[in-house]
Amino acid sequence: MMDDRVHWIRLQQALGYGTARLDQLLNQFDNSAAAVCAAGPEELRARGLLTAKQAEALRAASPEQALKILERCQALGCRVLTPPDPGYPALLREIYSRPLVLYVLGGLDCLEVQLPIGIVGTRHNSEYGRRAADLLGRELARCGAVVVSGMAAGIDTFAHTGALKGGGKTVAVLGCGVDTAYPPQNRTLMDLIALHGAVVSEYPPGTQPVGSNFPIRNRIISGLCRGVVVVEGQRRSGSLITAGHALAQGRDVFAVPGSIFESGSAGPHWLISQGAIPVTCTRDILEEYLSIYPDTIDTASMEQLASPRGAEPPRAPQPERPAAPRPAPAPAKPAAAPPQKPPAPLYLGDLQRRLYELMESTPQPVDALTARLGAPVSQVLSALTQLEVYGLVEALPGHCYIYAKEK
Repeated sequence: MMDDRVHWIRLQQALGYGTARLDQLLNQFDNSAAAVCAAGPEELRARGLLTAKQAEALRAASPEQALKILERCQALGCRVLTPPDPGYPALLREIYSRPLVLYVLGGLDCLEVQLPIGIVGTRHNSEYGRRAADLLGRELARCGAVVVSGMAAGIDTFAHTGALKGGGKTVAVLGCGVDTAYPPQNRTLMDLIALHGAVVSEYPPGTQPVGSNFPIRNRIISGLCRGVVVVEGQRRSGSLITAGHALAQGRDVFAVPGSIFESGSAGPHWLISQGAIPVTCTRDILEEYLSIYPDTIDTASMEQLASPRGAEPPRAPQPERPAAPRPAPAPAKPAAAPPQKPPAPLYLGDLQRRLYELMESTPQPVDALTARLGAPVSQVLSALTQLEVYGLVEALPGHCYIYAKEK
């Protein structure tokens, strides 16, 4: 018996991505990809469902091609999910133009029990945008949410790394195959995301990043989430496209206000003028979902988050009092001890943990660390890069590293 996934792959390969025609087609065949493929070009044209060109494309999309894709996925350790599969994300099943096939590295189970929130924004961020995306990603993860983004340069990257620093789950939705890191410098980040969440694409392995793929994949970012946060973006940009998908899918849209002097504030400010929820702190997001996720949002961690600036009511003016006599100067206190380094996070691997334990506030040369660990320098450099992504170490000039104090 042929693997049912072959039929779904054939449909997707023949008719493309992000088109509502696929939903209409499947509705007439009891949501069976096998039935569509068995119908033949003449019947499909007779029903008025496909053009002659599309029907021919479906006929040309052979089972052998689909089987090759499945073999490639097996070699990569990549799961292949279709809408009938139990592991296919429930929220994604609801949307228009749902992806017929998802290629997944890692695990998506977290999306079914934890709050999924998308964070998107410009590739050309300001320092303010970087800090905002990192803070939101980190605090959402600490409070039990899953951060979903697109792994693009800029805001997406900082949202993912923030979630990793927070010790939580994060999901990246790609506009290329899951065997391609885009941008290339995010290869280590991509590996870490697959380890602490999932890397997802509707494009089969081997698909290269093409500009037209990214606006189409944005519907998946919003479709996986309960809400989407826009951190910086032009009025016409990919992040606003994602926000548009979110509105059409019935998701919440949040926006981080920015400086009136930054062009990247135009998108969020326009969204706020249209009714998006302004984000002044992470609690603004989490409080919207406490009733839906009472068991997975960590309210204790949430209470420790900063409140919006100015939330504390102003104090009433106090009457002036006569100046008290100046007391004698107190004896000088000894200098406070430097803050202690926290214990190694539980999510670190063995080499990462050993490296972290060697980190000090004084610079540690890579060659000295390598000698102390007795590990190959390539493995030490890879582990240091991972620790840097987690925000646990900081690289200095001269191939040195120090323990990164939390900012």
